[in-house]
Amino acid sequence: MKAEKKRLESLHIVFTSAFDGYLHLAPIDWSPQRVLDIGCGTGTWCIEMADSYPGAEVIGVDLKAFQPFLVPPNLSFEIDDVEEEWTWNRSFDYIHARYMAGTICDWPRLIRQCFDNCISGGWVEFQDMDSIYVAHEASVSKEGRILQWLAYSCNINDLSELAIHLDSTFAQWMHGAGFINIHIVKRVLPLDVLAEDLKSEGGLYSETQLHGGPSDMNRESFEDAPGWASGQVDAFIDDIRRDHPSVTLYTVYGQKPIHE
Repeated sequence: MKAEKKRLESLHIVFTSAFDGYLHLAPIDWSPQRVLDIGCGTGTWCIEMADSYPGAEVIGVDLKAFQPFLVPPNLSFEIDDVEEEWTWNRSFDYIHARYMAGTICDWPRLIRQCFDNCISGGWVEFQDMDSIYVAHEASVSKEGRILQWLAYSCNINDLSELAIHLDSTFAQWMHGAGFINIHIVKRVLPLDVLAEDLKSEGGLYSETQLHGGPSDMNRESFEDAPGWASGQVDAFIDDIRRDHPSVTLYTVYGQKPIHE
C-alpha cells in the first residue's frame, strides 16, 4: 500500500510538471461549481484543485480509500465504481481522469456517462500515456525488448494486440459521445535514470514506473512464461534500461456543446 501511494504521488508530479505545472489544460474560463476526479488515487490532484478553486465543490472517486483525512472544506471523497451507473444528482462543470487507461473495461460507455453528467459547455479531460516506451535511438524494433515486456506484462501473445497510441482513440471515443472542441496535447519524456532535472522527469519516472515495472510488478509474468529463468529476466530488464526509452504523456480534452 505504501509503495503504491508513493508511486501515485510521483506520477502526479510527473504529469503536472510535464504539462508546465497546470492541473488541467481544458480552458475552464469561469469558476467551476462542481468538479469530479475519476480514479482520484491518493487525492493529491483533488486537493490542489480544491485549493485552486475554493468556490467549487470537488469530488474524488476511487475504488480504494487512499486519500487523507485532512482536506480542504470544499473537497470530499467517495468509494465507488465509475463503471457502474452513475447516481450523482447534479451535473459537473469539469470531469478529470488521469492514468486510468489500463483500468477501465468499457471506455466508450464511461465517456458517454461523462457526457451525460457534464453541464452544457462543460469540459472533460483525460490524461494518460502511450502503452509503449520508445527508444531514444532506433535501437528497439517493433518486435523489440520493450514491446516484448509489454506483451508479457499484459498477457498478450500477439504484439499487434497492444493498444499503443491511445490519445487518438480517446479523441475518437469523445467525438462519438458528442464532445466538440477536442484537443490533444503531448509531451515526450526520456526515461533516463541518471536525469537530475525534475522538469525532464526522466529519473523520477523511470524509478517509479520502469524500475518498479518489469523488475517487480511484472516479474511473475516473465517467470511464468516458457523458457524464462530468473537470471534471464534480470538480464532482459537490464537490457531494457540500457535502451534509454522515452514515453509519451498526453492529455485529451473536449467540451460538451452548449445547450446540449
